[in-house]
Amino acid sequence: INWGQMLFGDRVTRRRELKHLAYRAPARAMIRWWIIYLLQGGFLEGRAGRTYATLLTTYERMTGIKIRWLEFRRRSQKARADHEETPEA
Repeated sequence: INWGQMLFGDRVTRRRELKHLAYRAPARAMIRWWIIYLLQGGFLEGRAGRTYATLLTTYERMTGIKIRWLEFRRRSQKARADHEETPEA
């Protein structure tokens, strides 16, 4: 996370950096559920509101898993490339 860009960059750069920060937040999916169900009034809709909040939470979890998997894949490919570049003694 580039704090300088997040605080003083242009609008697009700030949003990109905030998204990077948000994806690293612990329990992001559960926080989203509470926001949708309680703060945005999902409980007023009854079962439909709870279902909607749960579906969005499931989507958040899948997104987080995909992001972690892509980061792991990128790091492992970089490590493999670094290992292949080192000369054998």
